[in-house]
Amino acid sequence: MLEDDKKWPISKIYPDRLKTEQKANDEAWPCGFIAKFLFSDIFNEIKSTDRSFSVKIDETEIAHEVDFKQRFLRNTEKYDDDNGMYWTDVEDQHLMVWYQMESLKDFNKLYGRVDGFMKAGKEYTITVYDYFASDLLDNEKHIVLSETGTFGGKNYVLAYFFGVASGLSLLVLIFFIIGYFMKVQGRRIEEESYIKDLSY
Repeated sequence: MLEDDKKWPISKIYPDRLKTEQKANDEAWPCGFIAKFLFSDIFNEIKSTDRSFSVKIDETEIAHEVDFKQRFLRNTEKYDDDNGMYWTDVEDQHLMVWYQMESLKDFNKLYGRVDGFMKAGKEYTITVYDYFASDLLDNEKHIVLSETGTFGGKNYVLAYFFGVASGLSLLVLIFFIIGYFMKVQGRRIEEESYIKDLSY
């Protein structure tokens, strides 16, 4: 994990107890590229410049229930302060959110919730501890504030998908209605030949 620290400064968030020469070549948990490039910025507080609004960001219950109840659990045989190889808390829900796979190169990750009403037109400031060196990865990071309701936030892709699916279903329905009336036009329901011809 620490071999190419000059290219990616993971040592900023790596615990001192694992930086020793003795531990340098030991296994590190969690491992892999997702863990290595774990998003490490910290957002602490959001407040308005006129001091009428000030709230700490709520970072609880941001991961899926299956993650913090079943998937991301400490192995007590490996984890302890002296000998454990966990370099970060695997039960941290920010880690769980970061591990959620994305299909596109541009993506959003839930960091927390702001409980309160933020008014449009006001200026707000956020306390940020900048640890994630996005410039070394040739990418950008942005803060996105999104309003959510009972069914979540905005999802235009899903809306377009359902709109297209509804349109296709309507066309198929119209096709079968037209076909049905073309079959029965000028025929009597009592006729035996009519019943035989109803099959498509």
